[in-house]
Order: sequence, then C-alpha cells, then structure tokens
Amino acid sequence: MRLLGLSLAWCVVACGGQTKTEERGVVGTGATPGDLTDGGGASGAGGGIGGTGGLPADGGGTPYRDPGCPTETKQPGFVECDVAESAATCSPGYHCVPTVTYGEKCHTEEIGTRCVPAGTATQGDDCTNADCAAGYVCVTGGTGFVCAKLCFSQTDCPAGLLCSALDVDGYGVCG
Repeated sequence: MRLLGLSLAWCVVACGGQTKTEERGVVGTGATPGDLTDGGGASGAGGGIGGTGGLPADGGGTPYRDPGCPTETKQPGFVECDVAESAATCSPGYHCVPTVTYGEKCHTEEIGTRCVPAGTATQGDDCTNADCAAGYVCVTGGTGFVCAKLCFSQTDCPAGLLCSALDVDGYGVCG
C-alpha cells in the first residue's frame, strides 16, 4: 500500500499532474515531461517544463509565503568558567570550553561555557569517543568530529593553520 501511495505521488509530479492543498486553496501543477527524442525525459538534458506550484486556486492574488522565523540572535547561556583562565576556573583534570545550545524552530541559540574532562586528543584527532586535551575543543566539519586548538587570534595557531571563528563570538579554532 505504501508503494502504491509513493507511485501515485511520483506520477502526479512526473506526469504533469495537479496537486491541491484544500486547507489553503493552493493549487500547483507538476512538471511536463521532456521529448524523449531530443534527450528529454527523466534524466536527459532538455527535459520538460517546470510546474507552477503554489498559486492560489482562483488564479489571482499572491502565492502563500511562509513568514519564517525572526532574525536569530545569540543569547547568554550557562557560564561555568572562563576559557582564557581554564586552569583557575575548572577542577583539576578539566578544562573550559565555549558551548552553543542550538535553538529549535524559532528559538535562539544560547552561548556559554562549561568545564569538560581534559583528555589527550589534540589537533585533528577524532573526538567522537575521546576527550580533547586542555586548550582544544571538539568541533565538527566536513570530516566528522575532531579536536581543534582554541585561538583568540592568528598568533595562537601553529604555522600553516588559520584561526577561524566558532559559532561563539570571540572564540576561534586553528584549522
């Protein structure tokens, strides 16, 4: 049954059908297929014409636009320690790192700091299951979770690495 529903939905889109959202009275059309003799169709170049999508059912007026969320702001969150004075503000065996608690939907981000266990992982080491050493923070990028050296300016980074900003204003990591 699920496959049948997906097949019908695909046919509406791929076959130039029409969809209607009853609660808003918004109508859109599916794309028309391309000519298979000129390379059109499902995956070739020159494939068909896009649908109209999202026009009011009566043909007039303006299409519905999601108002979205207001401009996101960063709010102060829980501050447990001072990143620049990690040894003085965290218990032995811990170090201070900046934190971001990301908001869901239209909620804002909360920026803070916390003491976390100091491990032995350093620049570029995987921190999925290991703690970063003091002065390093676990970050994510295109290569998964890795430790990166905290920096406040370019002079804090080893040769060949740049101090790049974190989501937390005033902090960066060498990378």
